[in-house]
Amino acid sequence: MGMPLKRVGLLAGVLVLVFALLAINCSPFNAPGEFPGCPVKVSNASIVPERISYANGFLILNSGNETLIRGEKQYLVGFPQAYPFEWGFIGVKNSTLQACTYSGKPLWSYRLTSRLMVSSSKDALFVFVPANVSPGVSANETLYVFGEEGLIAKFSFPNIYYPARCAFLKSRDNYTLFLLNQPQSDGTAGVGRVLLFRGLEVIFNRTFTFRDSIEDPVYCVGDVSTSGLAAFGLYNGVGIFNGSLRHVKLLPYGADDIAIAGNNVFALVHKETLNFEVIEELLVINEYPKLVVGNLSRDAELFSVGDRLLLVIPRDRKAYLFSS
Repeated sequence: MGMPLKRVGLLAGVLVLVFALLAINCSPFNAPGEFPGCPVKVSNASIVPERISYANGFLILNSGNETLIRGEKQYLVGFPQAYPFEWGFIGVKNSTLQACTYSGKPLWSYRLTSRLMVSSSKDALFVFVPANVSPGVSANETLYVFGEEGLIAKFSFPNIYYPARCAFLKSRDNYTLFLLNQPQSDGTAGVGRVLLFRGLEVIFNRTFTFRDSIEDPVYCVGDVSTSGLAAFGLYNGVGIFNGSLRHVKLLPYGADDIAIAGNNVFALVHKETLNFEVIEELLVINEYPKLVVGNLSRDAELFSVGDRLLLVIPRDRKAYLFSS
């Protein structure tokens, strides 16, 4: 049985804050470009941020052209995106990565050749580069792992004949979850790949295929907790990994969104009413799925804030915060 939930309040104003806090887990796709050196200095400057995030004990404010990193000291960094660690930071501009110390010493640089999806864990920067090819051309989708010394690991996933349908990459503290959905050449369901990292160690690595279901094997929705509990869209349900894998079916369509709050796994699923209206329902999934809230609009989204769950409904400009 799941722990009882209590609605804490209606928090429309919390939308911007939570989007900002969670923005660190996914960065946008970028175009090629270059930049020189390690532009960083201790600064008392203030900027008007376009994005605010928090990682590894640092508050990160991005203005679009530069980044302000606030820890014991405040650093102004000349990169539109920067990911801080204890030893320094990795700046990202377009498709080039530059590692620097906080004193401005360059450590290494690495240029990639395509769009980037980036996630920062406690010890490493994970970068996914999709195959930039047209349908019918075989290539590799690639996941890179970078640290203080540069490239640590590289995982290649042949796409056979068709580019990836979607990918998902999210880190929380020392854990990182990666999902990849690769269809067959005609666009029908193909294979799905799931990797879970604890630090730099792969603790779960599984490939699921269309042979087990006519549905896409892996959906690019998921979450991972600071304790390593991971949940992700799997066939017509949710895969939950906590030392071993458990598949919870959510018929008929599976999960549209997933979030972990505390030890609880939550999922949004859609269904049709008798009037043929499509609505969303919020379920908590522990021993079995249990309804929390029903009759939600299709644009509902889930976010976890520590042990709390945030349900956001942009169309209605509303947000609900739940705690145990």
